[in-house]
Amino acid sequence: MLQGYTLPPFDPRQPPAALVFLGDETLRDQRLLSPMLPACAVQQRRHHDLDCERRCYGLHLACRNRDAIVDRKGDNVFFGPQPLKQVDRDAALSVHEPWTNPGFEEKPEGDVLPADRTLQTRFTALAQVPPMTEPVMETIELVCLCDQFDIKADFGGGFNTVAPWIRPVRPGEVSDPIGVRHAMVFRPGPDAFTHYPNLKLVCSVGAGVDALVAHPGLRPGMVITRMIAPEVAEMMTAFALWHIVGWHRQMHLYPRQQAARTWREYYFAAPSAFPVAVLGYGNVGRALCEALSRLGYSVTAFAASPKPDAPVPVVTGHEALNVLFETSRAVVNVLPLTPGTVGIISAGRLALMREDAILIQIGRGQHLDDVALLHALDAGRPAFAVVDVTAPEPPAPDHPFWSHPKLMLTPHVASIASPETVAASILRAMEHFERGAAPPGVVDIARGY
Repeated sequence: MLQGYTLPPFDPRQPPAALVFLGDETLRDQRLLSPMLPACAVQQRRHHDLDCERRCYGLHLACRNRDAIVDRKGDNVFFGPQPLKQVDRDAALSVHEPWTNPGFEEKPEGDVLPADRTLQTRFTALAQVPPMTEPVMETIELVCLCDQFDIKADFGGGFNTVAPWIRPVRPGEVSDPIGVRHAMVFRPGPDAFTHYPNLKLVCSVGAGVDALVAHPGLRPGMVITRMIAPEVAEMMTAFALWHIVGWHRQMHLYPRQQAARTWREYYFAAPSAFPVAVLGYGNVGRALCEALSRLGYSVTAFAASPKPDAPVPVVTGHEALNVLFETSRAVVNVLPLTPGTVGIISAGRLALMREDAILIQIGRGQHLDDVALLHALDAGRPAFAVVDVTAPEPPAPDHPFWSHPKLMLTPHVASIASPETVAASILRAMEHFERGAAPPGVVDIARGY
């Protein structure tokens, strides 16, 4: 790589970078003179086989511009900050020393380098590609696997904006099952991976991956990622905060008062005197703890392992968890589902809760003993519960959750990712994976999250 030029980090919100990859010969630091291509860089890189999956996809995904010309015979790849069809193709063949990119009509005498037949030949390959009406870059098929929903219909449209060269396809729309390397999934069926022998990257459209780590079709070498996006943690934080602050300030009492035309204020303690327990200290747990701390709440988190650098107290172990249930005015569950967390909200722990406490269940349905919660609510400990996740979903029509007066049931809406958010998360995972780096949100299958 030439000194002074580095590959910019991918950011779908930014205009594309200019990049030219050439063949073997070393070039001096040059720029293509073009008013359409400010600060273009000429970089040397050997790319033996543009048809190979790993390196070719990694190359494509590393570049911010998706309007690419690939000359397979000449081993040239051209990326420009504007679609190439807008560039003066003949003028782009002239190579100049670096300067402040004036327009072609302004170029001073003497700045054109002496003709170089080899260089000219290699650049000619770019000019020989016919003008484009559509980008030439090969489309990457992303197979969509879900037995319950049409996730292509739900999320596939996000790629039109974020990454139009990635084409979500249903299983019946796959052009070459052997060539499929990437999948967008949500609770895929037991045989979902069978038809794709080269599937390597499995991207969940949700934060929960318990169904994936236990999937019977997983093969050695497969990588699983969960959805990682700041707005998901922010939405779940907002959901929990709405219920915590509302319970703390007894907002649920005022609609009844309004209906009765009663004007009465209810006392509430300072946030520092309202202890909150957050079960789980991953992306969502950290975001929630930070938000609660900023509002002045006394917050303690529970995690599977110590977090000595955390800005809030983080406790571990069953005894410490029992203490949190016993002392907290609000208990919020955002734990991942693992063999060690199944049934963690048990009858014994619910019985420890205060009579003025609220349980907010936004983790996974299998964390909660439903029957135990109903008995606990009838007994007055806790005083109220918010349940956003159940097992199964939705609950059966005759399930008591639908009608219990001390329980609010919501249909898994603590966070709802937009199609663009899902597409951006999967794009980042694909980009990292095809470069040989660990994708954001990569799942430790042994740990289960």
